[in-house]
Amino acid sequence: MEIRPILSAMLRNKTGPILIALQIAIALAIITNAAFIIEQRYDKMNRPTGMDEQNLIFARSIGFGESHDQLRMIREDMDMLEAMPGVVSVGYIDQIPLSGSGSNTGFSATLPSDDPERVDANGNYYQADHRAAEALGITISEGRWFNREEIEYKPGDYTMPSSVVVTRAWADEAFGVGEPIVGKPLYNELGHSSRIVGVIEHMQGAWVGWSGLNRVVIFGAYEEPPTATYAIRVEPGQKDRLVPEIEAKLQEINRNRVVLSVRTLSEYMARSYSNDSAMISMLAGVSVLLIAVTALGIVGLAAFNVNQRRKQIGTRRALGARRFDILRYFLTESVIITAIGVALGIVLTFVMSWWLGTQFNLPQLDWRYLPPVVLGVFLISQLAVVGPARRASRISPALATRSV
Repeated sequence: MEIRPILSAMLRNKTGPILIALQIAIALAIITNAAFIIEQRYDKMNRPTGMDEQNLIFARSIGFGESHDQLRMIREDMDMLEAMPGVVSVGYIDQIPLSGSGSNTGFSATLPSDDPERVDANGNYYQADHRAAEALGITISEGRWFNREEIEYKPGDYTMPSSVVVTRAWADEAFGVGEPIVGKPLYNELGHSSRIVGVIEHMQGAWVGWSGLNRVVIFGAYEEPPTATYAIRVEPGQKDRLVPEIEAKLQEINRNRVVLSVRTLSEYMARSYSNDSAMISMLAGVSVLLIAVTALGIVGLAAFNVNQRRKQIGTRRALGARRFDILRYFLTESVIITAIGVALGIVLTFVMSWWLGTQFNLPQLDWRYLPPVVLGVFLISQLAVVGPARRASRISPALATRSV
């Protein structure tokens, strides 16, 4: 088929093809960048946590009254929780990972007096007992976890506990990548120290948007009263059943406290990633809407062209053109318009990616996202024009030329 007649017909009525090409270009740019951002957010939400997040429950309570005994309450609570059917293990930890709430400060491999130019490695720090590693489901890659005897309880004493466990990410930041650190001291900004007894292979901290999410420091200690937080690992499929039971049991065993919350780690993660989930839903919805609007625009232009060219189509049929020839004509016209739109869209895609990167500190678009979107645009444009093209191919030569 010759392209010249198609181009001539398009040039006689330029407005429609130009608008559709621009619509395709804008849709291509937005959908490609949206797909890239969706993939980035999805990967962020599905990063390994280093914990058994699918089976973890966290319970928090606060005691009150002059007779409140923090250590006794913790022992009684944990004995009760471990005896519950469906509970695998229970550990104490003062704050909840991936909840958006936590404590952060700088720690270093050297004393300030020994190294005036030292750079602290910020870490999200926790206090936990000897059972917390098993309860959280974390893996120790070097050294060991705390022994029972190492867990300290010093209310009102703000010196650092004697033993600490750190993640490999924090160790690499403070000591250098791959350096052995078990047995070495860790210092805070005041010069207090703890001895590193183990290295966690991987664990995420409190803030999902923080670049140091994997830099976690855990001390062997109990939190100052009156708040107590427990990590409870349960058997698969038992979370929903156990959450209300745990809350009722904690309230029943000790009336001199308020149960603040009993929630799954999945709930905390869903809240922390709520903005990312909303972004994914919004971008997906906009992409679907753009696809629909673009397809309708192509259908509308093709239907308009069919109505405008009925006599031309009838004349071609009378001169021997087959239905397939008419169908191919409109499909080719759609390919040409789409190709122009795609060419403009590719340029616009990278311009938009650059703008998003400078304005919102987003990574630059990976070019590999373009080919599937381009192929999808061509496929949708061809499918959209099939209906009007088939109606054009069925136009009778006699009907089209009746007024000639």
